[in-house]
Amino acid sequence: APIVTPRLVSSPANVVAIAAGLGTSYFVTAAGAPYACGRNEYAQLGLGARSGMPTVTPQIMSQVSGKVFTAVSAGTNHFLLLLNNGRVYSAGRNQWGQTGIGNNIDNQPSSFYPNEIYISSVSPQPVIINIAAGNEFSVVVDTMNRLIGWGHNDRYQFGVPAVGLWESTQVDKKVMLVGTSSVKPSVVAAGYFHTLVVTAQNEVYASGTGNSGELGLGTRTNVTGYQRVTTPAFLSTESRVFPAAGSGFSALVRGILAPSGSSDYGPPTTAIVTTSTGTTSTGTTSTGTTSTGTTSTGTTSTGTTSTGTSSTGTTSTGTTSTGTTSTGTTSK
Repeated sequence: APIVTPRLVSSPANVVAIAAGLGTSYFVTAAGAPYACGRNEYAQLGLGARSGMPTVTPQIMSQVSGKVFTAVSAGTNHFLLLLNNGRVYSAGRNQWGQTGIGNNIDNQPSSFYPNEIYISSVSPQPVIINIAAGNEFSVVVDTMNRLIGWGHNDRYQFGVPAVGLWESTQVDKKVMLVGTSSVKPSVVAAGYFHTLVVTAQNEVYASGTGNSGELGLGTRTNVTGYQRVTTPAFLSTESRVFPAAGSGFSALVRGILAPSGSSDYGPPTTAIVTTSTGTTSTGTTSTGTTSTGTTSTGTTSTGTTSTGTSSTGTTSTGTTSTGTTSTGTTSK
């Protein structure tokens, strides 16, 4: 039977970052240790082996014991971890190269546990500050404001042309968007077939499938490259804006994220939610973000935003449907 009221989860102590995929849950503790539970038929829990039986309590990913992770993002059947030095680790299903291990071979032992991703298209290796795992693809942002992606690009979710809208195109760690003085990618969210990018100036760009109005462009059409989304004027004056993307919907959350260990989440945040007609509506909520405050390579990592929120001024829950993840882990 479904659980219709929140219950306390028997999770590891001092959890500072969380993410949810298709039947999976991920946790990162204040000490940087990653845990996971749920479905594991594609080794998407990163525990070193596949299993037809779900893991019902969070288990530590022992193969990366001793490493300090600051953020986690969950796709449908894979996940990304951000190390405190700006490197990215991944595990899980890999039929479209979404784990970034350099091929698209599925169910291979090397994708059963978190492995460091080598981004061959960028030299020297970039320092990643933001990660997002989508349905069958992954996108990250580095300290030079470059958007880098890998995995499935059949619906233009990377903002670069595919072979065709319904044809399969695999991308391996390609720079999708390069920051300029006026457009600097800062935070990214990956949905089922679309991507949202928020710049340092709090401008929002979207690419991919727009059948349900999830791109926020005022239409229900697909776009093949990043287009700027018209957002309420007050967002331009906010200190931070965080995107979230699911299956057929998107949201933006404004507000101040609390540092690690603090119970003060700052002022109420406002959610800007795209609807099936492609319009936006607002509503306030006093929670809906989780933050960390771990310092990484001279920058402070903030935590994951896993949100869906409300419209017409009241709070409602809203997570990912059809198993995709709403994400957005970031550093500042």
